[in-house]
Amino acid sequence: MKKLITTTLSVLAIAMSARAQVAAYVPTNGLKAWYPFNATTNDQSGMGNHLAGSVNYVSDRFSVAGTAISEFTPSAPLSCRAPNFIFGYDSAFTTAVWVNFYGASGTGGLVMKHGITTALASDFVWQMAGTAGGNPTFAASVTTPWIFDTYSSALPMNSWQHLVAVYNIGAMKLYLNGVLVATQTLAASPSATSNQQPFWIGYDQWNNTVMDSTTLDDIGVWNRALADCEIAKLYFSTTTLITSASANDTVLAGGTAHYSIADTGGSATYQWQQDAGTGFANLTNSGPYSGVTTKNLSISPVTPAMHNYQYRCLRNGAPCSDTSAAARLVVNTVGISNIDGKNRVEIYPNPAQNQITVSTATPITSLIIFDIVGQTVLEQHDLSKTIDIDISRFTTGVYFIKVDGIYAGKFLKE
Repeated sequence: MKKLITTTLSVLAIAMSARAQVAAYVPTNGLKAWYPFNATTNDQSGMGNHLAGSVNYVSDRFSVAGTAISEFTPSAPLSCRAPNFIFGYDSAFTTAVWVNFYGASGTGGLVMKHGITTALASDFVWQMAGTAGGNPTFAASVTTPWIFDTYSSALPMNSWQHLVAVYNIGAMKLYLNGVLVATQTLAASPSATSNQQPFWIGYDQWNNTVMDSTTLDDIGVWNRALADCEIAKLYFSTTTLITSASANDTVLAGGTAHYSIADTGGSATYQWQQDAGTGFANLTNSGPYSGVTTKNLSISPVTPAMHNYQYRCLRNGAPCSDTSAAARLVVNTVGISNIDGKNRVEIYPNPAQNQITVSTATPITSLIIFDIVGQTVLEQHDLSKTIDIDISRFTTGVYFIKVDGIYAGKFLKE
């Protein structure tokens, strides 16, 4: 029994180690294969669906050498001849790929295909491909004719594009760069059979031809229909569309607190919430609160009673809803500034749109402005006591100022 348990744990450890190589933004529920092509065609999902065949490793969409594949070979086509996923008409599955057509001859080839043997004419078959004109298409069939779910426009040349095909018991969807662009329906076929068939990449075994002038990367297969939000985050390569958020803020009683988020993924609505010790609740633009439905929240004046209150932002934008990490408000009632009384710094107006003024009692040796992620956006040296700073090109959000190496305050760019 001990030997059996030890062996089982070892197998689980190996599988977990393999899956640990999958990026955090890749959904692992139902993941049957994941090929990042980091100088290998092995499956990194932990399911063992490794590919065999001849390919050339090239640079990916981030210009990292040896992390994408191209130049397929008919004599040694890339495939997993016996994958452990079996899909039929009544299945649900998703497949995803990054593709770059860098020549017209590549637009009409097969990106990937699962199945088909001439001896099993009633087998369920699916494929992702490019038409001769460069339009991405998702096709499925039990017997002829094929049903093609095709995007109306050709993909641009020499440009990485993200394609996702979702199948759910006859319902077919095609996504381009996180957005649904085409739908189709495969008629019910009770005679369809489900067999373990080869999984081909870049190869058409009917015609013994391969994709030409095409680069592929990050191919994934799931045994379920991914949700729209999962597809969007797969395209943006992120676990959340909120890319950064303010940390805890320490403010003098009577002062102003600022909280801000940055995001990606297109248009969205925003709602700031406060937890005063009884749970998070929506804020309204009343009393000390302003900007509660924007990316930037201001609280003025801060009162001692707000000490240790927490704030977070809800981002709602089709197809995803995300919540920022909570940030705490620390209220300083002692009245000690980061700059001593001899050289107190004034920053005004605050908030501001186009220009701020920084004023001190003595000439400034150095001034640094940095954003909420710590990136320096402006640095100046050997200045006068009062300087005007153009912030018209700054993106909206909270910024922090250091004067002579000491934190002096923050301001909100509207």
